[in-house]
Amino acid sequence: MGLIIEPKKTALILGGGGYVGIFQLGALKIIEENKIPIDEVIGVSVGSLNGAAFLMRDFSTKELSYIWHRVIQKPSTVFQYQSALYFMWKLGVPESIYRQEPLRRLVARIDSQKLIEHPKEFIAATTHMPSGKITYFSSKDPEIIAEPVKMNLAIMASCSIQPAFPGVLIEHKGEIGTYIDGAYKRPLPIKKAVEDGCDTVIVVRCHANTLIKPLPPRWDGALNESIGLFVNGREKDEINYAHERIKEGKWNVNLFVIEPDDLPETLDTNSFKKTEYHNDFVIGENEGKRAAASVLQPLIEHYRNQKIAPQPNP
Repeated sequence: MGLIIEPKKTALILGGGGYVGIFQLGALKIIEENKIPIDEVIGVSVGSLNGAAFLMRDFSTKELSYIWHRVIQKPSTVFQYQSALYFMWKLGVPESIYRQEPLRRLVARIDSQKLIEHPKEFIAATTHMPSGKITYFSSKDPEIIAEPVKMNLAIMASCSIQPAFPGVLIEHKGEIGTYIDGAYKRPLPIKKAVEDGCDTVIVVRCHANTLIKPLPPRWDGALNESIGLFVNGREKDEINYAHERIKEGKWNVNLFVIEPDDLPETLDTNSFKKTEYHNDFVIGENEGKRAAASVLQPLIEHYRNQKIAPQPNP
């Protein structure tokens, strides 16, 4: 798809996907290498963590690469099962499958003060419970500016898909509420970006029809796959809605959707394969680079031509 309109304000939307979020790292490296200007970053689930780390370093993947390197060296950095004692204490009714502390430590690497001070806006998408309403936490919100820790809590909430992780308590607009993964309500906030005045929207999603596979026999794997199937459907609805609005002339927007064509079957929401001769993360990142370079070619060419265009005589 080419450019419909001259890009003036560009939004970057990063969807969820757990460990498949490594795909987004590859895509972000293409954006970084080609210096595509981004004005607003909206993250959902793992996309919230990826987007915050990307913007925090002024659109550099350096910190994000370090975070993913830590994950690959120690998978339990994120997904760490609750102990048997915890299940017994809860009489078989656990609050979540995984412990919250590892995720909290990972999100703590995000410097919320840098996000607040950056001239561009970062937004973490969450779902408020029990109302089920979408709630956006912005780095430009006076409440966040006054209490930067709320930005970290919002990112953690955005990553907390249930029942994998427990909800996160956040005081927002004078009320304490529970917030969970934004993918439940708005997995790809394209409409939000358009309402914010963005005329160019880059979507990087980790799901695709080509990645759908049979449910695994283990209950936890089957649960994660079923959630992924649900989110994939919701994301497609968001994308189709946007395409319809553009086709009808109601949105004058450039929309670029980056998604994987093929990933290892062993790369999943909460698991991956790493051996001496095979590394799911390397394959996933490379697929992100390939897909982004292909889909964003019109945008890459646009900014490349701007740089080599002759300058007017003084």
